[in-house]
Amino acid sequence: SPESARELHRMVAADTALTLRRDEFQIDPRAAVLAPSGTLLAGLLSAGPAPGVAPAPMQLTLRSSGTDAETGSLTVGTGARIETPALSSVTLSAANRLLVDGEVHAAGGNIALAIDARQQATPDVATTTTLWVGDHARLDVSGQAILAPTTNGLRQGNVLAGGRITLAAKGASGTEPVLVLQQGAQIDAAGASAV
Repeated sequence: SPESARELHRMVAADTALTLRRDEFQIDPRAAVLAPSGTLLAGLLSAGPAPGVAPAPMQLTLRSSGTDAETGSLTVGTGARIETPALSSVTLSAANRLLVDGEVHAAGGNIALAIDARQQATPDVATTTTLWVGDHARLDVSGQAILAPTTNGLRQGNVLAGGRITLAAKGASGTEPVLVLQQGAQIDAAGASAV
């Protein structure tokens, strides 16, 4: 039925922005020492990571496993953007069809796209078991300079190397998974430099 088919297809809709972030709070030690007894903690906190500290890496996994050998598809639509903190990992996987035509960014981190086909191939019929990286797709694990503010005027921090991108189209015996990388798709694992 159409309702059950809709339930078996997962999607990050076109033009959707998905930004991973962790709420982090810092306590001002000076204010904490000077605060009178009974002061609410909320009044001593500021949002964000400690100065000079990059946000902690995160992991995101989106998977559509389906319920039988013919279902299980995941789409990241055109214009969709998944953004993570540096050194994070993003895994997108599906049982039979994975279409990525949006952007995935994980500076210095890892991006893995995979299908694990279960749909049996039919002679003389084109397979629909596909890992498809569309012409608008951008997979970006390029390095990044993470600089920390200093009191001595020097620029200090870390320069991240490019990360890793894995594309895997595999399947059980009798399946014919296909990997398609369309012209125009961008895969970026470049390093970075800082001046």
